[in-house]
Amino acid sequence: MGPRPRSYAYRFVTSSRGAYDARMTPYYDGSVGYDWPEWALDRLRGIEPWEVMQVLTGKRPRWPRRGRDRTGASILTIWGRTNAGRPLKVAVYQASAWQWHIAAARDLNGAELAEFEQWEETRR
Repeated sequence: MGPRPRSYAYRFVTSSRGAYDARMTPYYDGSVGYDWPEWALDRLRGIEPWEVMQVLTGKRPRWPRRGRDRTGASILTIWGRTNAGRPLKVAVYQASAWQWHIAAARDLNGAELAEFEQWEETRR
């Protein structure tokens, strides 16, 4: 395995559409890098991009879980909370050894939230 590539910082810019867009700025911090394809940003509904990044990179515990997308392909879901406590499920897939693409995000449903809260209790 070769040297580890740079990770990415997350920042917002205003796109030509006048909406927030995500751009990745390279830097090395010793962690996994996340990239956000534009099509995934366009599909967000009711969740802000910065909330997703709080789940993925914040200080709160995250619960990685294997899952499948609608086509049956293997993905990784990250269950976690934003800084404000909002529980989200973020789907990512691996693009390279240290780089992941964010594919989707949504609120946890009732059954998932109950399971997540049980898991959180084991982390206190």
